[in-house]
Amino acid sequence: MILKNEIQNINTKLFLSLLLLLYVLVGIILNWYIITDDHYYKSLGNQLDVERIRQLLTFRNKWDWIGFLIIPLLILVKISLVAVCLEVGNFIIDLKLKFKQLFKIALLGEAIFLIAALTKIIYFLLFPKNVTLEFIQTFYPLSLINMVVIEKIPAYLVYPLQLINVFELLYWIILAYLIKIYTNSSFDKSFGFVAKTYGIGLFTWVVLVVFLSIN
Repeated sequence: MILKNEIQNINTKLFLSLLLLLYVLVGIILNWYIITDDHYYKSLGNQLDVERIRQLLTFRNKWDWIGFLIIPLLILVKISLVAVCLEVGNFIIDLKLKFKQLFKIALLGEAIFLIAALTKIIYFLLFPKNVTLEFIQTFYPLSLINMVVIEKIPAYLVYPLQLINVFELLYWIILAYLIKIYTNSSFDKSFGFVAKTYGIGLFTWVVLVVFLSIN
């Protein structure tokens, strides 16, 4: 009961604002300090001439702030979609949870993916910079994608392999645990609820991404 009260006392707006701000900072560090112009020249050198790459970098440096503004919107949409998936199950099973509670559950769980993003930043800040642009873009901490050679797998497998990672598993566990706290149910029942709601939604999204990648 104490833990439930502590969760309820978390200021949702403040937590969301801090989360989005940190995501933007991660994006800035990644694009300004980890991905350098050399990465573009090395990765695109066989496809474009130097002048074309220079024009591309000029365009990127001029407009990348728009990408930073889009980051909060994408994260907010992601959290909302997870909450909607949970709400569908809540409506069918009648867990008697309000949408704002489900939104907070999805929001608190999202913190684990922020940790993953920070882990990626720390990894590239500590290790040598002689990696390709493709490696930086596809790298995801503690995931299956890091165990394969990107050039040797079909493009449509990149996202599913990124998705199979320790942080995603922890996200499922956090969602289930928070639902357990709110509903006073068993963890097994709460985890099954997450699998039948968020899990199905995630599977549908992966199938869509793979389908678009193939076509």
